[in-house]
Amino acid sequence: MPSLIGSAYSQATTNYLKMPAQLTYGVGTVYSNFGTRQLRFIQIKATQANGSTAVDFTYDTGVTSGTAYTTEGTGYRASNSAFVKAVRALQIVGELYYISVPNATGFVVAVAEDTINDSDANSNTAGTLDSAAYGDLEAAIVASLAFGGTSSATVTGYTIAAA
Repeated sequence: MPSLIGSAYSQATTNYLKMPAQLTYGVGTVYSNFGTRQLRFIQIKATQANGSTAVDFTYDTGVTSGTAYTTEGTGYRASNSAFVKAVRALQIVGELYYISVPNATGFVVAVAEDTINDSDANSNTAGTLDSAAYGDLEAAIVASLAFGGTSSATVTGYTIAAA
């Protein structure tokens, strides 16, 4: 079909150029998701057994005495690295669409808004990006890393900003 934009019939096609509202699917801010799933970006950080030293997800074991990434299958790309364990825990509680390359303090993932478990550890009440507690998700990550002691995980909403 030929474009009618800018023609005498453009009054009939004005809605074609509008950004459709988000209200037809998903939850969250009223912007278009262009017919795709509503995604939520979250940041994952964890501490080792002492409860204060950050898990370095670039190393296979999550500690700097482990193997750093140098070739395929080493560091965070190792088959049972701390990063892979944390991602597996995330896959249990949500549908992942994006996983960033980890750095020394954590990584970011995008999950489908309607699949993420964003309730606190003692509640079944769903949260929003601003109010989510992620207690259950944090507990799953701590269990998967198996550092023991006072190890912890922190999951927070992450806002992607324009450059």
